[in-house]
Amino acid sequence: MSISKITHDKLVVSWLLLAFCLLLHVVDEALNNFLDLYNPIVLKIKESISFIPLPTFTFKTWIAGLSIGILILFLITPLVSRRNKFIMPLIQIFSVLMILNGLGHIIGSIYYSKLIAGMLSSPFLIIASASVLYFSNKKEKINRQNIE
Repeated sequence: MSISKITHDKLVVSWLLLAFCLLLHVVDEALNNFLDLYNPIVLKIKESISFIPLPTFTFKTWIAGLSIGILILFLITPLVSRRNKFIMPLIQIFSVLMILNGLGHIIGSIYYSKLIAGMLSSPFLIIASASVLYFSNKKEKINRQNIE
């Protein structure tokens, strides 16, 4: 995949932006002790509703899992570029989940009346996710003569 093709494909640019925004979001969460908020909430939920399979994490496991996940997002960019029939619904589902994730941080900040970990990067995550949703539903034609 050439750089020229990447810059002319709005879905690919949006996808790479989403992957970068998720990386930014994870850094935001890590620097602001997200697990100190997340793990106690999960434990309270498990007390009330024991059958919900919500995991708690150590920092090392959490950051390693997210790092691998973000690397995978960057690695599947060629499939996004080809608009692979298998990958398109997955990136749309992922985008919706990232919008919900961002909204969760915003709503959490309102609920707790303070900026919670991940809040500052959430608007970027939401915008990038919405962009992927928008461009994944458009039938974009790339002028290959200008690219090659």
